[in-house]
Amino acid sequence: MRFDTTHEQIEIAMKLLREIPEKFDVTEKKTWTTYKLGEYSHDIDYWFAIAVWKPEDKLTVGSEYDKVSLGTSQVNMEVLRQLDANGIKLAIPIALRVEKQEVSESIFV
Repeated sequence: MRFDTTHEQIEIAMKLLREIPEKFDVTEKKTWTTYKLGEYSHDIDYWFAIAVWKPEDKLTVGSEYDKVSLGTSQVNMEVLRQLDANGIKLAIPIALRVEKQEVSESIFV
C-alpha cells in the first residue's frame, strides 16, 4: 500500500483480507497476513488457499486448474473492490534506473 496509508487503513485492509475467502465456496477459510514496512510502501503478505479439487467438483467448477483460477480471480477481484470501497490505495511499483553513458567524439579512443 502507498506510504501515506494510515495505520487504521492498514488494520482495515488486513481484516478485510482475512475475511474475503469466507465469501467463496472454492477457497479455504483459513488465511494469514503479515505486515512489514517496506522501503517505499507498506507491505502486506497475504496467503489464502483453494480447497482441494475432488472429482465431484467437475460438475460445478470443471478441472482442478479451473477451480484454482476461479478461486484466485474471485479473491483478487474482491480484494480490489473492498480496498476501493474503503479508500485504500495500492502502491504502484516503479523502477527507475539512470545510467550515465560516456560518448567519445573520436572513434579511435
